[in-house]
Amino acid sequence: MVPGIGTIHGFWASSQASAICAGVAPIGADLRKKEGKKQDIVEVDLNDASWNDVVSTRLPATLEAQARQLKAWSRQRGLRCVSDLLRALLVYACCQYSYRELGMWAVLKGVGSLSERAWRKRLDRSRQWIAWLLGELVGVHQTPEWLPKGVGRVLLVDATRFKVPAGTGDDVRLHQSYDLRAGRMEQVQVTDRHQAESLSHFELRAGDLVVTDAGYPVGSSVELTQQRQSLLLQRTAASQLHLEEEGGQTINLKERVKHVAANSLKEVVGLVHLPKSGKRAKVRVLCYRLPQEQARKARERKAAKLRKKHGPNYNQELVWWAGWVVLVSTTDPAEWSGQALVALYRARWETLAVFQAAQTVLAAAPIAAPGVGARQ
Repeated sequence: MVPGIGTIHGFWASSQASAICAGVAPIGADLRKKEGKKQDIVEVDLNDASWNDVVSTRLPATLEAQARQLKAWSRQRGLRCVSDLLRALLVYACCQYSYRELGMWAVLKGVGSLSERAWRKRLDRSRQWIAWLLGELVGVHQTPEWLPKGVGRVLLVDATRFKVPAGTGDDVRLHQSYDLRAGRMEQVQVTDRHQAESLSHFELRAGDLVVTDAGYPVGSSVELTQQRQSLLLQRTAASQLHLEEEGGQTINLKERVKHVAANSLKEVVGLVHLPKSGKRAKVRVLCYRLPQEQARKARERKAAKLRKKHGPNYNQELVWWAGWVVLVSTTDPAEWSGQALVALYRARWETLAVFQAAQTVLAAAPIAAPGVGARQ
């Protein structure tokens, strides 16, 4: 699974890409008809020399080699060079052109002369190349020293919802994974609101450790990671976790952990149901009690949120659990201790600043609804 062309919309609007554009309007002339008063067509573009300078100084040196290796470029066929292909991809994503409009722009700029169908094929073959380029540009390419050696990828997974013009607020969903060990964005996918948050959007390998938040169903996540021979670390709410003993008796998690001191960790082992197979799987449940002051503030925030939504008769049990971080994991205790997993999840919040930057960009420049499917 590779990111769609629509992902470039967010990337090209980011701070790095804005510097490349030097603060000018999107590349190319907008030849579409405007409603109302007639507007003059204004061409605002970098000249060829400046664009070549951008390619040579701000983009990876292996840009052309990767385009050939990932089958985005095999022969010229109406385009002058690889950098012109990239230029056309950015114009298509940023300006939300149709394939016909993209063809018109390319002819007017002297980039190339291709039919609508040919442009569609070019863009489709460029998916893996754009995935590679995005990962190269968005990331630090450094491995944290505290990560245990000899384990597979550590994927930080997140999803965000965006509103489109005249939308409901949940129209476009951005699914992302960040490889903490490689220090780079790994996978990105843009879908409509009919695609729920799920690990099935991501390409997992044997030995991967997937770190997610509470937005993913525990049973489904455990089942999918087991099928792909990968591991899971996921935050969850105690109210949504049904944990059983070997004999089938329900484990009362609160009774097991209520005597734990502040800033301490308690691990409980139990079984969860897998929704598709109907079987059960063994998991580790890590219950970390926040420090007193931090827990107090968390409970106050939770109580205020519940009071606003449900009035004075809200569930006090949810407020009590707000002072805890509950994690579910399928890792081996010999490789990942409970403390190491809590530290890893805490690091997730710091690392996800990359996600937050992308989310801010897309919120400021929403994707038009008709373009979502076309640019996946």
